[in-house]
Amino acid sequence: MRVWLTPESARQITDHAQAESPHECCGILVGRGGDVLEVIAVENISPTPQTAFVMSSVGLARALTGLERRGFELVGFYHSHPKTPPIPSGRDMAESHYPDAAQLIIGLKEESPTLAAWRVRPGEVERLDLFIQSARPPESAGEPLTLSGFQRVMMLVGGLTAAALVILTALYLLPPPPILK
Repeated sequence: MRVWLTPESARQITDHAQAESPHECCGILVGRGGDVLEVIAVENISPTPQTAFVMSSVGLARALTGLERRGFELVGFYHSHPKTPPIPSGRDMAESHYPDAAQLIIGLKEESPTLAAWRVRPGEVERLDLFIQSARPPESAGEPLTLSGFQRVMMLVGGLTAAALVILTALYLLPPPPILK
């Protein structure tokens, strides 16, 4: 899975994180597939907001209501780490209840905010490819390139043909041998 944000959506998320700092902010990512088409901030009601987030159930319900009717789905969630890098904490892993949703974390430890996307499943954390750009990346972006057997054979034939042409050209360009008398 890959996650795509426009620069405007990324800016909206980082602005939210910076405005709430030193508390963690949180919200949801809405769209289709891994394409984030809308960012919705949700109130953090954690009793310890400096180190944790708990989304307001009212805010979460309001944000999720009507997604299907509008042609959207839940892509994932976002939250900030005001004093640490954007890596899932033990608490993030223990409290992740949506194993198929992306978890976008905004780290504010460095001078400029850093974003990273993750998939958190019980006992497993996987980094997702995150694209922040105006144009939607192709479906295969971030996935390893796989070639069919035919494509591999054709690449081999093309490479051998090129090598043979280089050898023949080199032989052709050699000066003629001296004539002995």
